[in-house]
Amino acid sequence: MAYEDEDRKPGQTKFVDVTPETVRLKELDHFWIEIEKKGIEWRLWRFSYLDTDLTENYLPDLTHARFNEPILLIHGFRSKHTIFNWFARELWRHGFRYIFALDISSLIDLNVASANLSENVKTIKEITNAHKISVLAHASGGILTRFYAKFQNGAAHIRVLAMIGSPHDKTQYLKLLQNKSRASEEEVEQAIDYFEDISSTISEKELYFLTQINVGGSVWSTEKNGSVVRFIPLPDAVNISIGETQLRVHKHRIVFRLVQPFLIPQIAIFKIRLLTLVNIHSPLSLWIHSQGRVTQQYPRQGFIAPHQDIAIPENPVIVYTNQVELNREDPLKLVIHAFENVRLQQKRVGRLEVPIKLDSLPRVEYLSLLGEEGQRIDLALYAYIP
Repeated sequence: MAYEDEDRKPGQTKFVDVTPETVRLKELDHFWIEIEKKGIEWRLWRFSYLDTDLTENYLPDLTHARFNEPILLIHGFRSKHTIFNWFARELWRHGFRYIFALDISSLIDLNVASANLSENVKTIKEITNAHKISVLAHASGGILTRFYAKFQNGAAHIRVLAMIGSPHDKTQYLKLLQNKSRASEEEVEQAIDYFEDISSTISEKELYFLTQINVGGSVWSTEKNGSVVRFIPLPDAVNISIGETQLRVHKHRIVFRLVQPFLIPQIAIFKIRLLTLVNIHSPLSLWIHSQGRVTQQYPRQGFIAPHQDIAIPENPVIVYTNQVELNREDPLKLVIHAFENVRLQQKRVGRLEVPIKLDSLPRVEYLSLLGEEGQRIDLALYAYIP
């Protein structure tokens, strides 16, 4: 039966559901071609466009594709690559053509799993001749990819890592391990040891080469096994909370619209990291905006504690992340406002205006916002062109 694409223009070829006649791909919504490899346990798939003739594998002429940077989709515990059918279709409709997905055999030993992931990334780069890839990982797949980025030199191969509904809290990760895997107590303890290493952030050096997006929804729990996944912000990532359960967050249109701009390779990505607070005696909030962009508040709710220990290199706090098209003609300008919460009223500390020059990236630039009463807020601007 044909899948009616609501955005399809007259005359365009449709996406077509797989029919019972296609035995090898039975029960799949869309067409995945398995990549033949040697010496790698996991199964690697590539998403393919379906023409009306389902008897042959069909891949399009990539000269007409908008975006050719590979995107790898990674599932979590006790799942498979087909959970990304909807997301893969959306990526295709928006011009992405190198779409891959993994069937993961085990997520218990993160060290072994990370080595397997590394080999698959290498395979994808060989197929596409790409310098870097982007990764969209659901649930525990996000924990694995973050481990790979930190300990298997993954940050050198990944430009954007989007973690969707990932259990970044040790307690909830432990519950998921116990309830969703058939691991022994020894294997669970080993996995938790690996998780302890993940909880620290990536190095300052890699902050502008790797962009991490952490998307989470409302609490998901089941009475049957007591598993709970809740949204946990990460200090070195773009943190986005939406009102959706962990089991559905990877097929939410809002999630796609939030993540998709960062997957476009023809953009510059810039981030602002909070370094130190000097002579700040009241709770603080930052308001940041760039030309043509909506103002963003940090933190989104509440305030930064005046004595919060943020001035340690191992714990960078990203307060702003955005992207800009490389072909824009008008200059880009970031504006940072700082406010203290004094007796339940916002008192302005100061304002800092930062021009963004796209012809001199990548770079790290150190900034200071000075207040009229001796306050100082030190920041670092990371800017990167893929």
